Amino acid sequence: MAVKETMAFIGDSGAISTELMRKLAQHGYRLLFISKDVGRMEKLSQELDLQESHAEVEMLECAKDGCWEADIIAFVDPAHIGTELVKKVREVSTQKILLGIETTEHPGSCFSTAELDRLQKDFPFSKLVYIKVDTSAVKVQVHGEQQEAVETVSRIFESVGFEIKPITINQ
Repeated sequence: MAVKETMAFIGDSGAISTELMRKLAQHGYRLLFISKDVGRMEKLSQELDLQESHAEVEMLECAKDGCWEADIIAFVDPAHIGTELVKKVREVSTQKILLGIETTEHPGSCFSTAELDRLQKDFPFSKLVYIKVDTSAVKVQVHGEQQEAVETVSRIFESVGFEIKPITINQ
């Protein structure tokens, strides 16, 4: 059996689609949720209801430790990406995929072109990929400059049942 990627999710867990997380966990991806809001993490854990699966899901408070363990670091809300977080994550994100996630269920969590540009400047040695997830239509739109990273992200979401579409980022 192939080893699957570990994905760290940073930001407001309310902006993450529970259905998306459930699919990833049920297909054997190791998920790390990083937040200082323990109550929100507990709520997400209950919503995922993974007792019967073999999923490995961890709730962590330390961004640096969680991102160090991860192959892919996902930011789910641009409002939560402050200077201190950037410093901590930058130390452990070289050559890793950074994922900006927008979901149709939480359109307020979207990344503007300026925010994506800032992420690329803040993490110059990481591979930035942006996705827009529509869980109701089971589609993921993917955009990124580095083809290998785009292919990795596309493979992951396709493996859990999502149709993959390219997306164009408007200037």
